[in-house]
Amino acid sequence: MTKHVNLCPGDVLITRNAREEDNNSPGYWNHASIYVGNGEVIEAQDVPYERVICSEWDEFYNRYPKIVILRHLKVGVGDKAAKHARKFLGVPYRAIASIFRRLRKISRGENCVSVVRKSMQKATGRKIVWRIPDHIIADRIFVKVYEKEGWRL
Repeated sequence: MTKHVNLCPGDVLITRNAREEDNNSPGYWNHASIYVGNGEVIEAQDVPYERVICSEWDEFYNRYPKIVILRHLKVGVGDKAAKHARKFLGVPYRAIASIFRRLRKISRGENCVSVVRKSMQKATGRKIVWRIPDHIIADRIFVKVYEKEGWRL
């Protein structure tokens, strides 16, 4: 069952899997996505989708045991980022798209961090250099607005 969470468009969702064997990304946190409103989350997923998809909030919430929700400190940025994130739907997934410069073009694919990074860059006009979810959670442009019950940072 999903706990009621006061989400706003543009909120960034950082997660960690329950099974350690599923936590094979660099850093502690292993997934980033963006809430776009109307109960929808935009995320780049590998198996079985291999593309950027739209997930329902309830399914997303129940999939991850550890979730931190971050909100941009500047009013209005979230709405702009959410609008831009929707443009990535259907783009192919590329696991290392945020790590290597040559893979950063949208035509070659995106990973979870690159979708969030590019959406926030478009919304803020600020150059952002996040490469892994740990970089996002450490950025002081956000305030933490929620932690999934029972989890502490």
